[in-house]
Amino acid sequence: MADDDWAPPAASPLAEITGTGPRPAHDVVVPGFTDLREVARGGDAIVYRARQPSVDRDVAIKVFQVTDPADAARFRRELEITVRLGRQHPHIVTVIDTTTTTAGAPCLVMEFHDLGSLHDRLRETGPLPVSDVVAAGTAVADALAFAHAHGVLHRDVKPQNVLVLPTSYVLSDFGIARMADAGHTATLERFSYRHASPQVLDGLPPTEADDVWSLGSTLFTLLDGRAPFASLDPDDDTALAYLRRVRTGQRRPLARDDVPADVRDLIEACLVPDREQRLGTAAEALRRLRRIRTEERSWNPGGAGAVEVDVATRERPEAPDGGPADRRAASPEPSVGTGEAGWAPEAEPTPGAAAASAGPAVAPGEEQAA
Repeated sequence: MADDDWAPPAASPLAEITGTGPRPAHDVVVPGFTDLREVARGGDAIVYRARQPSVDRDVAIKVFQVTDPADAARFRRELEITVRLGRQHPHIVTVIDTTTTTAGAPCLVMEFHDLGSLHDRLRETGPLPVSDVVAAGTAVADALAFAHAHGVLHRDVKPQNVLVLPTSYVLSDFGIARMADAGHTATLERFSYRHASPQVLDGLPPTEADDVWSLGSTLFTLLDGRAPFASLDPDDDTALAYLRRVRTGQRRPLARDDVPADVRDLIEACLVPDREQRLGTAAEALRRLRRIRTEERSWNPGGAGAVEVDVATRERPEAPDGGPADRRAASPEPSVGTGEAGWAPEAEPTPGAAAASAGPAVAPGEEQAA
């Protein structure tokens, strides 16, 4: 895999990245939607941008290529998890509707967002400002803490799966998510090896600590421009070489002098190879992220006097008199707005081509791993 998949090129609009822009869909019909144009393709799903005339809005329609019962079961699982969590949390993608094509393929209908993903932004602008990384990390950690509190592991946290809203971020694509107490399966799962923990790469059953590793890997990538174990030599950046470096701990240092010590410390805690020594929960990562001050967050949201919010219920604790400790609505992150999101276009695995995360497909240039 070429290193320029992670070291972004100069900014360019989607049409320039794709060469032709979204492609019209001539063989897919979804009742109630018009002007379908393909914007992304994954291993088992295609994402279309479409028009919903009844409410005069653009949407993203994720059409699953269901070929066997296992695919159908995975679709139902993604739908159930995404709908349940997204309706309860502002930093988890919200599904607008479900439907089928005229050929019977199941679909998720989501809001379409032109700002794309953090991976898109990384490719267009290069490494992100520390304040933006902290804000995005806070939103993702909040989403993960909430999902974990409800027994759900995401299992594919990466910049491609964090969508950018005008004032916020949302975590998308629960395509390979599973309940934390589900039995481990030997079936081949698809995930992004560049952000997978050593234990996941070794095929061990996933835990919350593995989502925490992926969070730390994502933060590193947003600050550096490349995944933490990527090689400076493109010829040595193959999948097997990457996996070897993860297992042997050959991680590059974060080559920036403007990253505060508490941000570096958090990333280091997330990327500890030993699960038992690693920062174990997203809730703890969230608490640490909320305490980090940046140029856009000079106050200390997690300092003395701060009121903690229960990540499972989004509620504040009661005051001694039995009333709410703070009658204002609980907010997951005061410096980050809230909102719904569906899908946004992503960069293609090879320079000059287009793609997006259309499902739990392997990230650019990656191999599938158990």
